[in-house]
Amino acid sequence: MYATSNEVLSVTQQLITVKGTVVDANEEPLIGVNVSVKGTSTGAITDIEGQFTLSVKAGDVLVFSYIGYQKQEVTAQAGRPLKVILREDSETLDEVVVIGYGTSRKKDITGAIASVKAEELNTVSSSSVSQMLQGKVTGMSAIQTSAQPGAGIAINIRGSVSPNGSNAPLYVIDGVPLQNNSTADPGISGIDYKTGVDRDPLNSINPSDIESIEVLKDASAAAIYGASAANGVVLITTKSGNAKMLAAAGIDAPNCEVVGTILHVLVDGTYAGHIVIADTIKVDAEQTIHDLHAAGVKRTVMLTGDREEVAASVAKQLGLDEFHAQLLPGDKVERVEALLAAESGKGKLAFVGDGINDAPVLTRADVGIAMGAMGSDAAIEAADVVLMDDKPSDISRAIRVARKTMSIVWQNIIFALGIKLLILVLAALGIANMWLAVFGDVGVAIIAILNAMRAMGVKNL
Repeated sequence: MYATSNEVLSVTQQLITVKGTVVDANEEPLIGVNVSVKGTSTGAITDIEGQFTLSVKAGDVLVFSYIGYQKQEVTAQAGRPLKVILREDSETLDEVVVIGYGTSRKKDITGAIASVKAEELNTVSSSSVSQMLQGKVTGMSAIQTSAQPGAGIAINIRGSVSPNGSNAPLYVIDGVPLQNNSTADPGISGIDYKTGVDRDPLNSINPSDIESIEVLKDASAAAIYGASAANGVVLITTKSGNAKMLAAAGIDAPNCEVVGTILHVLVDGTYAGHIVIADTIKVDAEQTIHDLHAAGVKRTVMLTGDREEVAASVAKQLGLDEFHAQLLPGDKVERVEALLAAESGKGKLAFVGDGINDAPVLTRADVGIAMGAMGSDAAIEAADVVLMDDKPSDISRAIRVARKTMSIVWQNIIFALGIKLLILVLAALGIANMWLAVFGDVGVAIIAILNAMRAMGVKNL
C-alpha cells in the first residue's frame, strides 16, 4: 500500500498548528492543564508559562480540563493564538470531604486525599465495597486474590510497603477503626483440608448504605490513626439512618427539636422513631462559667469541630460569650491567634482542651489547661496545667487559690520591708537597740511564715 505525493500533500494541508495560553480568572498562567482533541487520544500539557502547542485538524474541538476548574471546549482555528480562561469549579471545590479528624472543603485540603461519592460507585456489578473502588482512586490497586466467596481483595495504596508483612490499609467506618483482613479457618482443626483465606472486612456493609468513601494516601494519616495507618486509610461514611437516607426512600420523618446526632429507626419499612446521640455537659460546667465571669474573666469563647447547631445549643446553655463551630485543628490555632492579637498584651488567654487536635492550641495559648484523666497524651504534654480529676470547676478554684496566695505574698513583702525600714530609721535616730534588730530579723521571719501558712487553707475556696 502506498500514497502518491498529491495525497500526502492533501493530508498535510488538513493539519494546523494551534498555539495558545491557558490562564485563570486572575490572568495567572495555569501549569499542567490537559489539552486534548475531543474524541481522540491526541493531547498536550501546558508548560510553566501556561502555553501549549498542538497539531490538529481544522475544526477540531479542543477540551481544556484542570482539577478544580470547569472543563472548557474551544474550536481550533488557524492563524491566531488561543487564550483560554478557566473558571474555578466552585461546586467541586466546596464539596465536603471526610479527612479523619473532621470534614473539610476540597479546596482547603493540603494532603493526598481521594473522595468517591455514592453515585460514583457501581453497586450493580460489584459484589463488595472493595471491588467498587477498583479504578476509582489514583495510586490504589485492588486485586482479587482468591475465587472463594467472601475472600478478601488485596488493596494496596501507592505501592508495596513491606515484602513480608501486610500491606492492607486501615478501614474506618463512621469513625470506628476495623481490624484488617483476618484469616478465617472454615475447616476442622487437625484435618488436612483446613485452608483459610483472608476475609474482606467490608463484606458486612451494604453498598447501598454508603454515602461516601475517602482514601487518605499520605503520611498525615499516621498522625491521626498511628502506626496502623502506615499503609493508608480507607474512610467509609454510611447513611446511618439519617434524613438523606429517608428522603431517598420517600419516607417522611418529623423534625427533632433536640440537638445532636439523630438516628432514625424503621421497622419493616415503617418509621418507628429516632434516637438522639449527643454529648453530655459536665455537671459543674455551667457553674464554672459563672464563677469565671465573677472572677473577672472578660470573654469565654468555645472553639469546637462540632456542628454549628450543637455548638449554639451548648453555648446558650453554659452562658458563653461566643462560639466558633466546625473548626479543624488549624482553624482553632487561627482563632486563638486572632484572640491573642485582640488582647494586645493587656490580658492573658487560657485554653482548655483534652484531645490530640487541641495540642497545638494548648502550646500557643498563654496558659494551656488539659484534662488529666480523659485527655490525650499529646494534650497533657503540651499543657501548662493538668486537671487530674477532669473537673472544670477546678479552674475557677485555681484562680481563687492563686489570688489568695499572691495576696499573702504581697502582705509578707510589705510587712517585712516596712519593719526593716522602720528599724533603720530608729537606728539612725539612735533609738533602736539590739533586741529590736533581732526582732526585725527573726521575728519578722516567724510572722511571715505563720502568715504564709494561711495559703494551706484552701478547702473552702
